[in-house]
Amino acid sequence: MMAASGNDWLLKNARLPNSADLVDLTIQGTHVSSVGVNLLPPPGTKSLDLEGCLVVPGFVDAHMHLDKAYALDAGLEPSDSLEEAIIDFMEWNANISMEQLYKNARKVAEQALMHGTTTLRTHVTVDFPMGNQWLEMMAGLKQEMAPWLNMQLVIFAMTDLFEAQEGLALIKEGLTDNQNLIGSAPARAADPKKEINAIFELAGESGCNIDVHIDESDDPGQNTLEYLADRKLALGFEGIVTAGHCCSLSAREEAHAQRVIEKVAEAEINIITLPSCNLYLMGRKDKGLVRRGLTRVKELLAAGVNVSYASDNIRDAFNPYGRADMLQQALICGHALQWGTRSELQTLLQMGTYNPAKACGLPDYGLEAGCVASLVVLDDTIWGSAVAREASRRYVFSHGRLVAETQPNQHLLLN
Repeated sequence: MMAASGNDWLLKNARLPNSADLVDLTIQGTHVSSVGVNLLPPPGTKSLDLEGCLVVPGFVDAHMHLDKAYALDAGLEPSDSLEEAIIDFMEWNANISMEQLYKNARKVAEQALMHGTTTLRTHVTVDFPMGNQWLEMMAGLKQEMAPWLNMQLVIFAMTDLFEAQEGLALIKEGLTDNQNLIGSAPARAADPKKEINAIFELAGESGCNIDVHIDESDDPGQNTLEYLADRKLALGFEGIVTAGHCCSLSAREEAHAQRVIEKVAEAEINIITLPSCNLYLMGRKDKGLVRRGLTRVKELLAAGVNVSYASDNIRDAFNPYGRADMLQQALICGHALQWGTRSELQTLLQMGTYNPAKACGLPDYGLEAGCVASLVVLDDTIWGSAVAREASRRYVFSHGRLVAETQPNQHLLLN
C-alpha cells in the first residue's frame, strides 16, 4: 500500500481530456510543476505509469446536503413530494443525535473522496430548534477533512429566520466565519423578494458569497430566479451568486424563459442542476407527458451561463438514491439531456469539473503547470466510455497527496 504524503510524483503516459497525445505530469508539493513528454523524475520522486488512462481535474460537487444524508438508514422513509419530504425531514431532525449526524456526514465525505471529488459544497440547515449546532459540527468535519478534501459550507437558513431579529442574528453568527456562504429557499417564503433582499444585505455586510435554492418547483408561477438576477445587477453585487435547481424555468413559456436566461447571463449567476433529485421529485402530478424536472440546461449554456451538475441529496427523504459520485451524476445528466456526441460529452466533463470550480471560486484549478495537484486517474482512455460505464477511479490525488486508489482493492489513504 502506498502511503499518502506530500511526496513528489511523476505521472507518466497520462491522457488529458483535450490532448491527442500522451503526456507526463510532475507534482511537486501541492501543485502540478510541469506537463510534457518524456519528463525525467527529479531525485526522490515516486513514479506511476498510467498506461494511457484519462486524467481529469478533481471533481467538484457543488451542491450537497451532508446533514440529511443516509436518513433512510436511520428509519426515515422516502417521501412522495418535496413538501412531504420537508415535513418528514424536520420531524426526523428533531430526534437525530449529533453523533449519528456526524457519522453520516463523514461517510458521504469519504465516499465523495473515494469517487474523485476533491472539493464539495454542502448546505447546512440552520433553524430555530437547532440553531447553529449543525453548522458548528460541519465546521469541525471540514477542519478534520481539510488535509484531503476541500469543503465549503452554506448556511441553509430556513425562511422563518428572516422574519425575526433573533433569526437574523443567528444567520449573522454563522457568517462570522467569512468562508461560509449564505443561502435559503426564498420561493418558499411568504415574501420571496424580501428574503432575497435580506440575503444580499447580509452577504454585503459579511463579504460572503451567495448560494440559494431557487424555484425548486413545477409551478411556472415561481420566478425568483429573475428577481435574483435583477437584484444582483441593480446592486452591483461583486460576490459570486449561485442558484441551484431552477426547475420552474422549464415550465415557463419560451419568451419568458429566454428573457430570464438573458438576465442570468448578464448577471453572471452560476446555475447548478441536480439531475438525480430533480428527476425523482419533479413532475409527480403530470399525466402522460411527465416533465423531467431539470432546468433549461441547454439554453442556459447556449447563452453563456456557467452551468454545473451536483449530487444534492443522498439516501434521504428527498432522494432514496445516490452515492456521492460525480460520474454517476454525469451519466444521469447525460441521459436526461439526451447527450451523446463528442462535444456534448466534453460539456458533461466541464460541468463536473471546471464549471463548478468557477462557481466555487477555486483558484489555480486544472491540469496545467502551476495548478493545484488535485486530479483523478480514471480507468478508461475515453471520456464518453468513462461516463457510460462509470469507470473506477484508479488514483485520486488531492493537493499533491495520493488519497485513494482502487488497485489492488478500493481504499482510502487518509494518513
